[in-house]
Amino acid sequence: SRLRYVAGVVYRSLCTAAEASHLLHLLLYAYGLSPFASLSQRLLQFSFEHSPPQEQPRAGLEVLNGSSWITSFLALAEVPLQHARQLLLLSVFGYRLLESWHAPQHTP
Repeated sequence: SRLRYVAGVVYRSLCTAAEASHLLHLLLYAYGLSPFASLSQRLLQFSFEHSPPQEQPRAGLEVLNGSSWITSFLALAEVPLQHARQLLLLSVFGYRLLESWHAPQHTP
């Protein structure tokens, strides 16, 4: 019983620390202090820095980039990426709002 209690406290502490870390990374990203929105992105960048260089793109892809419909599609696809920081924060807060809205009333 005592061991179960200690394990529960340790688990809740680790979950709280992980959530705080995610929130810290999101806030740093939102205020432009970090180029990474999460710890996983930071670790991914670290692994890319130490990976061998990749080969050059093939000539067939360069021909496709000159097409007008592909150019307009890529321009349209860039719109959400230009506002990624705001969309990320909006989606996190929206998720939390919906989570609390649909939570059963009898839970604490």
